[in-house]
Amino acid sequence: MLRVSLKPSRQLAAVVMAAHVAAAMTLLPLDVPVWAKLAVTLLIAASLGHTLRRHALLANGASITALEVRENDSGAIQTRGEDWQEARILGTSYVSPLLTVVNMRVTGCRLAYHILIVPDNVDAEGFRRLRVLLRWGYRKADLGS
Repeated sequence: MLRVSLKPSRQLAAVVMAAHVAAAMTLLPLDVPVWAKLAVTLLIAASLGHTLRRHALLANGASITALEVRENDSGAIQTRGEDWQEARILGTSYVSPLLTVVNMRVTGCRLAYHILIVPDNVDAEGFRRLRVLLRWGYRKADLGS
């Protein structure tokens, strides 16, 4: 079993802001009414605020502040409200040295939870162990060995 605690991330906040600014900038050359550009810009700004609070700053009540990985594909998540919820790690999770996205389905929830992990929001050893476990830990069970 591996437990990783998450903390707010400046790197993730910078990337999220850059992506949202880039999305807003793509509206400039479009030949659509100004009111439509303004409406879409407001939606992008709302998305920016939500994503920053939930994933980068971990200030939202539903923000995930800790992750537990267990045998096979089981685990648990802890929200900012300090509730632990049982979950299953999905095969759609993404692992790389700069960004790991752990997709989990919480028991009793229809939608998956997405945990964005970058080097500055976890301790280095925990991040390394998590990446190794996600990338190679389940391989033997997947192959039927």
